[in-house]
Amino acid sequence: MPTLTIQDVGTINQSGEDTLLFDPHYDALSLKMVVVASDDLLITGVQEEMQSVAVGFQAIFQIIDALTNDVILNEVWESPFLWGRSFWISMGNNWARHRTTTQRLNAGVFPPIRVAAEASVFVG
Repeated sequence: MPTLTIQDVGTINQSGEDTLLFDPHYDALSLKMVVVASDDLLITGVQEEMQSVAVGFQAIFQIIDALTNDVILNEVWESPFLWGRSFWISMGNNWARHRTTTQRLNAGVFPPIRVAAEASVFVG
């Protein structure tokens, strides 16, 4: 049975470290998701591609204010399977001068947050 699995989710700072504590004004915040597709899903994608039907994945990153349950950020990725069976995707910028911080995400004075991730397959 074709499956798509989220193997890992992490919050990455400007040093490339998976961390849970951030300075809201200085530290970068990038969300990383490691996704694994089953071999039969990729084979299905190749068969469908030969018939001009795209098979890909959708991933959703959310940052949620833990005090109010309000969604602070909701970012959706949609892509065909380009990177093989196991790959990672990320949201946010943790490597450049103008990196993503919680302050730039409008997360206020950095309330406690929760991160949610979801991945699904589409044919279309």
